Amino acid sequence: MIIDLDLFNEVVGAIGIDTAMTVITMFREQTPILLAGAIDDDNDVAIRAQSLHALKGMAQQLGLVPLRQICQSTEQALIDQAADESVRALLTDVRYALEQAQQALIVEANRLQQN
Repeated sequence: MIIDLDLFNEVVGAIGIDTAMTVITMFREQTPILLAGAIDDDNDVAIRAQSLHALKGMAQQLGLVPLRQICQSTEQALIDQAADESVRALLTDVRYALEQAQQALIVEANRLQQN
């Protein structure tokens, strides 16, 4: 399950379709920037963890469970100063989960527009 549709639909019901579409658009625009901040080895660990934390929060708000979970694990690995190889592997998982989330949100955005 890439997206918790119960949570997603609850959010849409609370904020309305137009606002939900804006949130989805913002997610699609901002998450690549956050991912880049997390991946950049030249960034301080705190900045990388902060990028993952923000991505995790956005994922939580939209019901993107796998993305939230892998962001949380990766953020913690950075904080715990895990080995670079471990962090790189987790970041690969974050990238994959984000791609999956983006696809799922496209489907849901199309569904919302049809209503």
